[in-house]
Parts: sequence; structure tokens; C-alpha cells
Amino acid sequence: MLQNFNDIYFENEYIIFHIQNHILFIQYKKVEIDIDEAIIILEDRLKFQNGITYPIVANVHDLISISHRARKYFATYSYQKTTSVAIVSNSFYLNLITNAYISMYTHDVPVKHFNDLSKAIEWTISISDKKRSIFKVLKEAFY
Repeated sequence: MLQNFNDIYFENEYIIFHIQNHILFIQYKKVEIDIDEAIIILEDRLKFQNGITYPIVANVHDLISISHRARKYFATYSYQKTTSVAIVSNSFYLNLITNAYISMYTHDVPVKHFNDLSKAIEWTISISDKKRSIFKVLKEAFY
């Protein structure tokens, strides 16, 4: 069910992905996400990324709801091919869900909630810069 698929943009009925400045931006549509939709979203994201790892900024402003099963699935499997996840929401309901998601589950990468998209991007860039610095030090130490 791939639509509008190219190197920097992908859209399905639940989500829009685009890559800008080496960051994968995810925009959830006005939908309800259960386990079946979560599986499709992750499969489509991994196809879209084509084996490349990115930091993610996920905007959930328009999301209507996400089930416990979908949140658990994302917490278990969605960190493949990502270095960090910034989740952006600005409604009371989504802030509660996001903060519960972050505190209830163990995450393989840094995950943080933001109310402001620009702050989420700043954090994502700072995390990426720190990882590049560590990699550079390790590379110099071993080569």
C-alpha cells in the first residue's frame, strides 16, 4: 500500500514520512491507531528508510487515539533504524499518553516529549551531534 513513495517522502492512510536535514519527520494523520495500524506504520517506515538509520521527530498533534496494544508494539519494535525519538504533542490527552508511554516502557534510544516542534528539532540535533562526537573520538582512538 505504498503511495507517493520516493527518496524523501512517503504517505499512507495513517501517516506521512519525510526526511529533511538527515532527520525523519513523522506526521500522524487524524486516525485511531491499534495494533494492525501500528504494524503497517512500522513496516512502511522501515521500507521507506531503506536500511538507513535516522533520528525521528514524530508529530502526534492530529492523532485521535492510540491503543495500549499499539503503544506496547511501538515500545517493543519501533526503535529499529533510529537513533532518537522526539514526540511532539500539544493536547492534554496526547501529553498524558505520551508521558505515560515514555515512563512505562524501556526504550533502546533516547525518547523525549515536547510541546514545541522547534525544541524537538533542537534536541534531536543535539543528540545526533553528541553521537557523532563520540563516534569521532572512538574512531580516532582505534585508527
